[in-house]
Amino acid sequence: YVHLDDVTLSGRYKDEGYAFASVGNAHTLHRDDRVIDFTYVIQKGERAKIGRIDIVGADKTRDWTLRRELRIYEGELFSQIRLRESEARIRRLGFFEKVEITDKPGREPNEVDLVVDVKERQTGALTVGAGISSVENFMFQAQVSKQNFLGRGQNISLQAILSSLRTIFMLSFEEPYLFDT
Repeated sequence: YVHLDDVTLSGRYKDEGYAFASVGNAHTLHRDDRVIDFTYVIQKGERAKIGRIDIVGADKTRDWTLRRELRIYEGELFSQIRLRESEARIRRLGFFEKVEITDKPGREPNEVDLVVDVKERQTGALTVGAGISSVENFMFQAQVSKQNFLGRGQNISLQAILSSLRTIFMLSFEEPYLFDT
């Protein structure tokens, strides 16, 4: 028993570079035998390469911050799996409310342009706390943090803890792609 459907077959061909592949099926019902015959018609067309990759909606985030997460590049053969993987990697950054990659016909007949459509979300946070203890008397804590600092995908945080016994300041900075690795 093999499970086939239009989406699976179409995806298989799209992963091999046939971006415009379409699959249709017709069926014949044999009521007496309780059998259905399926006939799949596959139109794979020409293999397509990636033309342009346009990024839309990234007002604060820099272009290369998104492009380094892509696993599909201009000039390569179209791949549905790498397209989905690229979309998932951008979503995992956590900087966006919406991430959607769509394809459209390119300038050449065997070319596909991609549109990476994102909607940025607020990535800053402010935390403030106060308390009283028998050892330190009064205690105050504040933290300011920002993900995607300056649109570069970096994270920065400043924390201060003040009490009658101690004063602590902590600054943290995270660069996820040091030297592009």
